[in-house]
This record gives sequence, C-alpha cells and structure tokens, in this order.
Amino acid sequence: MARILGMGNALMDIITHIQSEATLARLGLRKGAMHLVDIDTMRLALSLTKDCPRRTMAGGSAANTIRSIARHGVGGGFIGKIGHDRQGELVAQSLTTAGIRPLLRQSRARTGHALALVTPDIERTFATFLGAAGTLNTNDLSPSDFVGFDFFHIEGFIAQNHTLLERALAIAKSAQLHTSIDLGSSNIVDENHGFLRRVLPKYVDIIFANQDEARVFTGKSTDEALKEIAQLCSVAVVKLGPRGAIARRGDETAATPAIDVPCVDTTGCGDHFNAGFIYGLMHEWPLQQCLHFGCYMGACIIQSVGASMPETLWPQIRAHAESIAG
Repeated sequence: MARILGMGNALMDIITHIQSEATLARLGLRKGAMHLVDIDTMRLALSLTKDCPRRTMAGGSAANTIRSIARHGVGGGFIGKIGHDRQGELVAQSLTTAGIRPLLRQSRARTGHALALVTPDIERTFATFLGAAGTLNTNDLSPSDFVGFDFFHIEGFIAQNHTLLERALAIAKSAQLHTSIDLGSSNIVDENHGFLRRVLPKYVDIIFANQDEARVFTGKSTDEALKEIAQLCSVAVVKLGPRGAIARRGDETAATPAIDVPCVDTTGCGDHFNAGFIYGLMHEWPLQQCLHFGCYMGACIIQSVGASMPETLWPQIRAHAESIAG
C-alpha cells in the first residue's frame, strides 16, 4: 500500500465560538481569513474570548490531512517543529496515536497554536501564533526523511518561507514522490502569488484550492480558474463549500455535490476532504469517486466541533470507502 509524508505547521487548535463579529473587529481580523499574529495579540484574543465555549486539540492543516489518511491504514509520516512543552507532547502523541511517524524537530520557542474564532454563521477566522512551527527551516530537512514514501502533501501556509517550501518540494520530487499542496488561504495566495506561480508548475502534481483561493490565484471565475490551474499540474481540485467540488485531470473534468448534513463547525473540513481525495488517488479510483469521497469525509467532520474526526464515525467511513472500491 502507498505511504504518505506530510509537512506543515505543527500546532494545537483552540476552537472558540464567539457571539458576534465585534470580537474580530477588536482584534483587527478579516472574517474568514487566516492571520498570523504575535504572542501579545494571541493573549488578547484569548482574554477577549475567555468566557466563550472552547475546545483544544492537535491541529495544523497538513497534519490533519495526514492523520485522517492514516486512519484508513495508510502508513504516514509528518515533518514539523514543536517546543519543549506539554503542547508539543500532545502534537507528537496525536501523530503516534494515528500510526504516523513523527519527524518532529524541537525549538526553544513554545509550540504554536491556532485560535479558530467561529461566528454564529459557522464561518471560521483564524488567529495563528506559529511559535516553534515558524522556526522550521531548510536545515531541518533531510532527504532520508522522504525515503519509503510515495506521496508528499504540504500546506500552503508554509509559503511564508519560500526557501523552505521550494526545498521540501524539490526533495520530494527528486525522491519521485507524488506531490500535493493545499493553497491554504486566499491571503496567503495573494501575498505569495508570484512565488507560487513559479514554483507550483515545477514541483507539484496535485493542487487543492477553495473557490476564493482559486480566484485570487488566477483572477478568473471558478470554472475558468480550474482550467488554468489544471494547466500547471496533473490534477487540479477546487472546493466549493456547500456546492461540493470540481476537479480536472488533463481533458477530464468531474464535479460532485456536497452531502447535505447538519453543520456544527467547518474547522478541518478542507483538510479531511483532501485526505479523502488523496486516498482515492492512491487506490486509482476514478476522478468522480475521489471527489465524492472527499466530500463524504468533509461532511463527516463538520457534524462535530474541531478538526479531529470522532472515533464513532471511523467504522462507517471505512465501510463507505470499501463500498466505493467494490
């Protein structure tokens, strides 16, 4: 069976439901975006939301995807950086519990965390303090870490460090791994547009974007954006939220609707979609089935709070995958 290596920000997630958008305004955060913040802003955000419902768990976009794929019995590894603290121990434990080899470096900085501020309309706005995760650099990469894997998935948030992202992708390609990236956030795409346009066609096989990221990346409407992104890689995927997802591979285009379920929290939805889609590719499913399973995984995660799939759902998820495989 194929094995997958991931790389990204090793973080703890703090999911907080806020009463109104006034909190976002107070913190200077644009609704729906991911913002990198310093420790003082993070402390203020935690203080302003101290009386709001809160849940803490291991997170990180690429880590969420790798943990999700690993729960299907796929061997995995994850490269990231943590601090010498309890939060770092929890990140490492979340990986080993899922059967993932934790290729974690350690930093003197504290383990990073992402505060997801969820408004009543279920929209998430992230305030992220990278901490130790932000100190990951090219010196932390070893070609030997990529040996024995078939796929490599990296998050677009790493694009803040151009040298690191390009070096990781270059090592993966030289090791003949299939490479994938999730563009992460429209503001990340906007701030690193020229770099991404140069690097992605050179190293990336599979590009995941939501419709906002696709629009910012190409300057075009969704369907035209998909076509343009597909010219840069082997497989392009655009996630449409409640309208499902579309994908293109060569001249083949596929679309699938979202699965209608009660939505509690969309944190991790895109990450689990990616896991389902990549799992399908690993098993050489048709493009349509890869999309469907991605949407199925996304539908499962949004029915509860946080990016960690409830244990009770895994038996039915695995059964659904088996039904697709025939």
